[in-house]
Amino acid sequence: SPQLNQLIGQHIETNTPLNFSLKQAKHHIHIEINHDAAYIFTETFSCAGGLPVGVEGSVITLIENQASLLASILLMKRGCDIIPISCTTTDISLLQKYSPKKLNLQLISTHTQLEQLSFGKILVSGQTYDHYKKYDTSLVVIRPLIAYSDEQVEEQLEYFQNL
Repeated sequence: SPQLNQLIGQHIETNTPLNFSLKQAKHHIHIEINHDAAYIFTETFSCAGGLPVGVEGSVITLIENQASLLASILLMKRGCDIIPISCTTTDISLLQKYSPKKLNLQLISTHTQLEQLSFGKILVSGQTYDHYKKYDTSLVVIRPLIAYSDEQVEEQLEYFQNL
């Protein structure tokens, strides 16, 4: 609230060497208040949001196209550590932007090699309903974009590229 901002600003100005100017601010102070505490901070970081990567285990992400990158990011937001796999050399720098660890694209020559990987039992695909195809695998296949249109995929990819 404006009143709380004013009270905290007055307290900081009285008890620190900082001076406030709404027209030429040198410092931006942010306050986040929840039920347990109030947090005051000066730096913010852009991120995709969601759960910390890795808290939900690992999944294999099959990077076949741009939509696969979006599917991978959505799984990272849900706390999954991703293992990117592709049949071709592909730029995964967008995924690296949101991963706390170094990602290495694993190359395979055919989809049947997915069965031989010991990374996990879940395969993430960037397929939408319009581009659905069945994989010959015993892995559990997750398609987080199944209800997305091509326009929605492009829009979401642009959002994450510009974040």
